[in-house]
Amino acid sequence: MVTGLPPEIASKIRPNAVTGCWEWTGARDQRGYGNVKVAGHVTKAHRAVYARLRGPIAPGLECDHLCRVPWCVNPAHVDVVPHCVNVQRGAARWVPGARQRAKRRCPRGHAYTKANTYVHPRTAGRWCRRCDRERKRRCADTGQHLGPGHLDVGREPISRLP
Repeated sequence: MVTGLPPEIASKIRPNAVTGCWEWTGARDQRGYGNVKVAGHVTKAHRAVYARLRGPIAPGLECDHLCRVPWCVNPAHVDVVPHCVNVQRGAARWVPGARQRAKRRCPRGHAYTKANTYVHPRTAGRWCRRCDRERKRRCADTGQHLGPGHLDVGREPISRLP
């Protein structure tokens, strides 16, 4: 089985012949990562196995599962990287900003091109200029206004015409 590990850790590892993963059969957290008690402290099983078989993990670095299986503790499937690299590699699909930046069209199907995209200078949020023009045109045609900021003190619409 797995050599170089204490029996209390090795007994909780089940090798998967198909994927090559060493699946953790012991306690897991809500996200599926294995937990193990080492020297009286609970730590992540993949970190404990990596440190035991490959060496210590430098402060500020994280274990990135190359196989994308959270309960895998195979050190060959783990790469030690900074947090930003770990996020870019795997968790970016869950990060709303990265997911939004990956979109190439607005919800109405207009392309996000340089000419058609407004990028907010502070938040870096994007708006489709064509959709924005259409929305403003509909509001002007129907008499609806964009909100309380577009009304003067007497609750009359602010006219942009002279």
